[in-house]
Amino acid sequence: MACEQQWLICYDIRQPARLAKIHRFLRQEALALQKSVFYARLTRRELDGIVAQLRQLMDEMVDDIRIFPLQAGQSIHWHGRPLLPECIDFGPAPDICDW
Repeated sequence: MACEQQWLICYDIRQPARLAKIHRFLRQEALALQKSVFYARLTRRELDGIVAQLRQLMDEMVDDIRIFPLQAGQSIHWHGRPLLPECIDFGPAPDICDW
């Protein structure tokens, strides 16, 4: 069985039509944390497929998509609205701590 890793996917897309396509695509593949920040638990093969699709959707000359691995046992800290509604649990994910 393939091992899943936690990822943070962030983007800065220059053109509104491309932005909309990339945002719609990522909403199908990951959990939207903010307008341009997504969280996903993926195998390496799944991540490679997402990256291939993103490279087709983006303009690599002007757009910026960054994917950061999250280490197990790390906490997510935030200010403001809760990261997830209280009734949603996605199983083993990073601890969520309010500052």
